[in-house]
Amino acid sequence: MVKAAIRCAKIKNLGSLTNVERHGRRQDESSHRRADLQKTGNNLAWSSVDDPLAVGDAFKARKRETGAKEYGGACIALHTVCIISPSWIAETGDIHDPKNPRNIQMFQEARRWADATYGEGSCISARMDLDEKGGGVVDLVIVPVRDMTMRGKTKKIISVNKAMDEAFGKTKSYSGMQDSWSAWCQGKLDHEIQRGVSKEITQKEHVHAEIIAPALRLQDEIQNREKTSG
Repeated sequence: MVKAAIRCAKIKNLGSLTNVERHGRRQDESSHRRADLQKTGNNLAWSSVDDPLAVGDAFKARKRETGAKEYGGACIALHTVCIISPSWIAETGDIHDPKNPRNIQMFQEARRWADATYGEGSCISARMDLDEKGGGVVDLVIVPVRDMTMRGKTKKIISVNKAMDEAFGKTKSYSGMQDSWSAWCQGKLDHEIQRGVSKEITQKEHVHAEIIAPALRLQDEIQNREKTSG
């Protein structure tokens, strides 16, 4: 039975974005544990700037092109992981083959789903790692931009929470996200794909915590030091 699922983590700071980029470039410790570096050249990658692995520069370009600002301590992006059972990929070839048409299809449709869901141009980065043991996984970095009116003036801000509320409803955002991606896969890839949950498909935890948590801890340490010195 082929299933689709999704996972996401809110990115709170530029340090976390940098960690996502370093992981894509195979410059972090996690990469050396998880990946066969001899196959890294097979990975599919895209970003909104010339360098397909440049997450930080893509984030800056998104802000520049939209005129959007970061809002207080709000999240600045979503690291979203779109998943389909590797068995579906395997029906048309090796799950680690960058030329396997289903790898290409999934990679393209994950990006299209993100822009259709959060607004055109929201997806700034996409990566499909073909140098790891599993398959059927696309990592996205999404930066939604919305209008906010304050004191009679409307301005563009990066607003992850507002975008999720608009797309999926305030009370069932993550459930709605699962429904949305599964429905997209059914409509665009294969009508037999069913809604699943990520660990059921991959049989392992994804790399979210390994990438993002260190940057969050560092940010907390900096804030604590600032409070103490103040």
